[in-house]
Amino acid sequence: PYADKLGIWPDVEVHFANCVHLVDAALGTVMSALKTLGPTFLFVSSAHQEGGHKYEFFTSSGPLNGNKRSIHDGGHRAALLVSGPNVPRGATSQQHWAFYDLFRTAAAIAGVPNASVPAHIDGYSILPTLQGGKQPQPRFIYHEFGGSWGGLSDPMCCQEPIGNCTPQEGSALRCH
Repeated sequence: PYADKLGIWPDVEVHFANCVHLVDAALGTVMSALKTLGPTFLFVSSAHQEGGHKYEFFTSSGPLNGNKRSIHDGGHRAALLVSGPNVPRGATSQQHWAFYDLFRTAAAIAGVPNASVPAHIDGYSILPTLQGGKQPQPRFIYHEFGGSWGGLSDPMCCQEPIGNCTPQEGSALRCH
């Protein structure tokens, strides 16, 4: 649908816009199909951007600094869109979460008591937040990027014990 932008936008941005359009259309198809199944949770998120796309071109990180693999907020934050039973339409939240929280969240949705989830499974259930409730913020969010990158070694931000990294209001991580 963005062929008219060829020669105006960089080719990689035209292809990126086309991919976003195709994902949006496919998501619409999935959502329509799910309506026939009855009450169903749908989680949609992203892994930021790759493939030579410049995040600044479409302001992909919004007001946040940085992009994927950046130690700035734009490198740690990605949208999570959720629909499902008792999830208020149009609601937003500042709750901190990470992908490893989805296992415990799925278990809670399935009615599995938290005590029955093996102790070695990281994360916490964000179901109360998804359904409009309040939860305490997690003590920390752990991020790791394999190997050495940008002069930093694993874990990406925290050179101190993991308990020294804490989410702060308005930022992804603060290491102290």
